[in-house]
Amino acid sequence: MILKMTTKLFMVQDVQSYCLEHAEKGSIYGYYLFTCYNFKEIDVKFTHTLWAKIMSCIFLVFTIVIYFLVGETKNTFGKILINYCVNVILLMVTLMVSQIDVLPTRLECKLRGYFIIIFTLASFAWFNIMSLNIWWTFSTPKRMIGSDQKRKELKKFLLYFLYGWGMPISLALLILLLENTAFLPKVIQPYVGIFFCSLENRNYAPIVFFLLPQLIFQVVNTTLFVKTIIYCIKVKNDINRLNDLSKDNGNGKFSVAKERLGLIIKLGIVMGVIWIFEVATAFFTKMHSYNAFTKYLEVVLDNLICLQGTFIFLIFICKRKTFNKLKKRLSFSGQSASHSSCTTQSTSFCPMNKKQNTRTNLDEA
Repeated sequence: MILKMTTKLFMVQDVQSYCLEHAEKGSIYGYYLFTCYNFKEIDVKFTHTLWAKIMSCIFLVFTIVIYFLVGETKNTFGKILINYCVNVILLMVTLMVSQIDVLPTRLECKLRGYFIIIFTLASFAWFNIMSLNIWWTFSTPKRMIGSDQKRKELKKFLLYFLYGWGMPISLALLILLLENTAFLPKVIQPYVGIFFCSLENRNYAPIVFFLLPQLIFQVVNTTLFVKTIIYCIKVKNDINRLNDLSKDNGNGKFSVAKERLGLIIKLGIVMGVIWIFEVATAFFTKMHSYNAFTKYLEVVLDNLICLQGTFIFLIFICKRKTFNKLKKRLSFSGQSASHSSCTTQSTSFCPMNKKQNTRTNLDEA
């Protein structure tokens, strides 16, 4: 069968079936071939991930609010986490709008495509920053906080901020420039928002401009993750030997193993190792069509990725230290009474905890 193309905007697809429909719109009149989609399978997959995205957004909002209430945004890691949470919320909202509104205009579709590119790459970038900051915190000695150190921390965060948002936006602008020029060969020419509201998978452009940056981010994150784990285990072994906790008894060994396992899981989630699933599944765009196992595996992996906000909330908010800070922040009457009792006697003083806390947010989780 020979099809005459009346427009330059066309896409070749390998489909098992097609539909012949009569279409009438403007100057278009006649019978045309359309791709047949299995809407039932698509609806099942996106329905599950839709609820995971909604849940993730809710927990991310809770995380942001609680972090502001307890004052965790004063340190560098808190600022990094807030930026990551805001970015993931924007990404999830964009994806949910794309799932719900399936008939956007050309401009809306193109804007969604570029927003998805920016927010997805920004997620990897902020995870990269988080991984670097965690490794830096664990591997360098604790320093006294002074005015000079605060300026250095602020300068470091500003560099993080420029990298976390500037790099994805710059790459999106590069894609926009290349899309509207004939500089690249067709095999890697990027197309956004023409047939799909994303960087379209019609050639190798998604691999070059989307998957390759993700892969580079993930290699760096995984390397930092392994180095951090090795350093933490080494330090904990030294502490255990000093405290004589490495005795040959079952309870001691089980406790140490359990502590190490918990640390590895938390670091793995926070440092973005779970995003390996996103990069891996992106190379297999038709997992649901292979067999039943890969179909359900894709749904499970997509839900794990979409539940990042829930994992962040469980790790950083659901811990005793944060609960105590939140309780203290919300108990205004209790604080006022305590302050009054401390100031009634001029010869007495309120007890203060002078113990320096050298542990990071992650280690306290």
